Amino acid sequence: GILGMCDVAARAWVNVEESDGEHMSSLAARSIRAMAVSMMTVMVARSSGARRWCETATADPAAAETFLRIVPGTQFLCLHRSCPDVVRAVLSSSPWGIIGGQFTPYLHAHPANATAAISACWADSAGQLLDFESRHPESALRVRYEDLASDPVAISQAISDFTGMTCASPVPGLAEED
Repeated sequence: GILGMCDVAARAWVNVEESDGEHMSSLAARSIRAMAVSMMTVMVARSSGARRWCETATADPAAAETFLRIVPGTQFLCLHRSCPDVVRAVLSSSPWGIIGGQFTPYLHAHPANATAAISACWADSAGQLLDFESRHPESALRVRYEDLASDPVAISQAISDFTGMTCASPVPGLAEED
């Protein structure tokens, strides 16, 4: 949750400094960076042999944008999954219906059609992620879930090339149907 936490902290600094939110003061950026780096350092120290911090997050791309301003040079793997697969996964994980969470506004817009609500949510989320990638091509690598499932070795190599790190093994435990 470090990306989300930094985004919340940045919004708090906007209120404290009464700024426009576009430009973060150096004090705000240093303060948030110090907090994040302290937490990342503890996590890396607790893990045996890790040299880098990595977070799997379903954070809003705006939070990634904030984090990139605070910690320039951060690399993001942007995971995409096809709409039909997402719809199938969400519906199968919620046999009695979808309630709340990120789907709430979409359920209100499509009250009688869960498939349409999930698809609309997927379209908005995928669009935001694509926009983030286009604004930060040097910091973002697009990874398609379907490619990862069908050819984990090739995708692991692409990730290794992007991050400059070698993957110990190609994506252990990746399930075909989540």
